[in-house]
Amino acid sequence: MSRGFTSVIWAWDLEDEAKKIDSICAMGEILTVFALSPIAQKESVSDCVFCELFFPFTSAYNAILSAEVLIYAPLDFQASLSEILNILENLDESESECWNRNVVDGIGWAKIRTISIQALIQMEWDSLISYQEYLDSVRSAKASNIGWV
Repeated sequence: MSRGFTSVIWAWDLEDEAKKIDSICAMGEILTVFALSPIAQKESVSDCVFCELFFPFTSAYNAILSAEVLIYAPLDFQASLSEILNILENLDESESECWNRNVVDGIGWAKIRTISIQALIQMEWDSLISYQEYLDSVRSAKASNIGWV
């Protein structure tokens, strides 16, 4: 187990901070999709490519903010998320057009892809994902407790 950010996440688990764990997992999941090649991104999305990438990221980002996760996160991870959000909010019209499956072929999306790969490393996602089944159970328990399931 890492001695970095993942140690903080495991401390949240001990403290029953499921909201924090859920938000960081949601971010890791969307960053994983952002890190895919344009072809893989298009294949992973069944509907509007832009909407199915933009809205999950902004939702995960807002969840991280509301759960106060960023105050514990590495500064480079915080900077990466802010940079991704800034790029998303300032994409050219051709890169944010609904129902255009080729939006992810643009320069802005290439930058997002590169930063997402870095952010996954910064958040130690490889270490966390090895505990996917357990993390999913923590997230399911949270959802059950608040009536999501």
